[in-house]
Amino acid sequence: MKNVSAVYVPTQPEGDGITLPTLLSLLAHGVVIGALIYGYQHTEVETAGSLETVMVSPEQLADIQGQILANRAAAQAIASSQSDTAADSSATYAPSSGNDNVTTGAQRRSVFTQSDEPVYTNSQQQQII
Repeated sequence: MKNVSAVYVPTQPEGDGITLPTLLSLLAHGVVIGALIYGYQHTEVETAGSLETVMVSPEQLADIQGQILANRAAAQAIASSQSDTAADSSATYAPSSGNDNVTTGAQRRSVFTQSDEPVYTNSQQQQII
């Protein structure tokens, strides 16, 4: 019996064996929950404003459409005169590249008239009619 192994004597652990795993678990869960909260933040979107509906009489609508048509005709007249001028100047300086609508900033000018009347979009005009 001299070859008998030593007898195992159980000893108490230094801690209760639960503190460190519990703290690590709480830390890991806190990090995960914090990351979810941080990533789930809602950004507030500011509204641009309210949509205003205005009743327009047929006479006012005809006036508005007349102004639009007049502005389009004026824009086309200026564009055609500028394209003729650009075509003449490009023919003088360099061969034409096939693009006769080339204009410089000095030739541009506004064809729209300023009005104190409200501006209507197509959807607003359709709602009015």
